[in-house]
Amino acid sequence: MSALLTILTCLPVMVFCQINVDSLPRIEVPPTIKNNSLGGGPEECTSFPEYPGGMEALYLELYSYITYPKMAQTACIHGRVFIEFTVDSTGHMRDLKVLKGIGGGCDEEALNAFKSLKHCWVPATDCQKQPIDCRMRQPVYFEFE
Repeated sequence: MSALLTILTCLPVMVFCQINVDSLPRIEVPPTIKNNSLGGGPEECTSFPEYPGGMEALYLELYSYITYPKMAQTACIHGRVFIEFTVDSTGHMRDLKVLKGIGGGCDEEALNAFKSLKHCWVPATDCQKQPIDCRMRQPVYFEFE
């Protein structure tokens, strides 16, 4: 009975930290993403960068690094923070920046979560299947439960 009681007392903390995969944001990828490499002119990507395990794995890992900032909670700040970055031809992220923020510490929290990602991306490829640099934009959602 004491083991069951311990599990029940921890339940609110576990529920707060769990992520419902069905509630993860749906990502709409634009029809083309332009190559921003320093080489020649822009080329269209024929395949987009992919995070190992897909978008579900990306958001599960991202949200494991995020703590809702106390300042944002106090001020009832919620919404989407858009992070823009380049996935280079080796699969590494660079040039990370907040494209659109909501303040209250959420922008920094989202940016730091992206910087904490442990895996490299599978880079985008051009028409000749050669890896190329590709700009990405991803939203991070901050909402009260």
